[in-house]
Amino acid sequence: KIDKNDGRWLWFVLIAQRKDNLKRWATCGFTTVYQFYAHPFQRRLRISQVLVLPPYQRKGFGAKLLDAVRAYARMQDEAGE
Repeated sequence: KIDKNDGRWLWFVLIAQRKDNLKRWATCGFTTVYQFYAHPFQRRLRISQVLVLPPYQRKGFGAKLLDAVRAYARMQDEAGE
């Protein structure tokens, strides 16, 4: 269960522009990531849930979500957080 008051949860939401050229967007999926303490002064990320909605499955959207989490983790390492 995700505690909404726990600031260590991160949400990554994947949206895509629809193909009908009306500049509408659709939510394709999401993933949740928990940041936990790792000795001595670091945080580690743990992917908790990944959900890609059925119309977007088997189209590479899950991989895009995981790539976004990986890019975020790299940025945090480079920032020294």
